[in-house]
Amino acid sequence: MQTAHLSHKMIAVRAGIGWIGRNNLLVHPQFGSGIRLATILTDMPLKEDLPIERNCGSCRECIEICPVSAIEESHREWNKAACLEKLKFFARAHNVGQYICGLCVKACRPQAI
Repeated sequence: MQTAHLSHKMIAVRAGIGWIGRNNLLVHPQFGSGIRLATILTDMPLKEDLPIERNCGSCRECIEICPVSAIEESHREWNKAACLEKLKFFARAHNVGQYICGLCVKACRPQAI
């Protein structure tokens, strides 16, 4: 199980960078899920942004492309165990040594929403 002391996704949501999509990843309005996040903690006074009032709408691309049907209508219903098992399979089958799939990331194109 992957855990962290700080959720980069939740910080990004609260900072108005995107929303949590059906694929349980941060979805940026222009770049979809194909972004990397890092967080810098500071006490520097900065202008605040508001969370984006947007979601995946009628888009179902990540649901349709998922090879193990791990993605449901709501990101809260995402089947983490099924996704992880497929990632492990891909790592062994393709001898990449990392848990990589990325099909839902590639399918996420929010500018079309």
